[in-house]
Amino acid sequence: MLILNYHPAKIKNTMPICQYCSRKFTRQSTLNIHMCEPKRRWDQKDNKVHVLAFEIYKRFYEINYSNQKPKQFVDFVNSQYYRAFIKTSEFITNNTPIEIGAFIDWLCTSKIRIDSWPKQATIDQYIKHLVRTEGVPQALNRTILTMGQWAENENARLEDFFKYVNLNRVTQMIANGKISSWVLLNCETGKDMITIMHDDHIKIIHEMIDPAYWKRTFQKRDEDTDFVKATLREAGIE
Repeated sequence: MLILNYHPAKIKNTMPICQYCSRKFTRQSTLNIHMCEPKRRWDQKDNKVHVLAFEIYKRFYEINYSNQKPKQFVDFVNSQYYRAFIKTSEFITNNTPIEIGAFIDWLCTSKIRIDSWPKQATIDQYIKHLVRTEGVPQALNRTILTMGQWAENENARLEDFFKYVNLNRVTQMIANGKISSWVLLNCETGKDMITIMHDDHIKIIHEMIDPAYWKRTFQKRDEDTDFVKATLREAGIE
């Protein structure tokens, strides 16, 4: 009688593996509830904070390393600076600095350490830079828009803004760059408002309305100054 030697094929025992961190598990159910840091990052991919953080990350490399291929999300989640970009995104989302695109570009070209990006002092530095370098139309439009929103909310006239706006509120508007010195210092109602501000208010906005700087600027850029004054007169802001 012929006896065949039969050796059944060995059944491969494949253990469930996390595709994000490569950790092995004895049961699929354990893998299903497993949450490692790489998986958490991928799961939050569509969160608005993470979307913005990824855009900032890409913009940083576009500006500073333009010869490299475009960054992908996988590069972002594996970056040693992932948390720093997330913190920056959270800070921007919570504080909403004016001209966010310009703020991001300014951060990416500044010499400021990335761990200092999400700080109020950084935004203050940016706003001071922006209001002194931006074009007059941009400054004028943003200021008129801010004044118009106040007038609508208060059921008041736009031209009465500097007469009746709350001083604490307007101090923050100026400090945040929403009210430009191009408007504030080129109309009598704006200059009159400054004279009734308290010392605490002036201390906050002093660098933004630096009289010596803006006097020189208005004289040097006399055509822009004339344009602003004419625009304000047309709007009834004297």
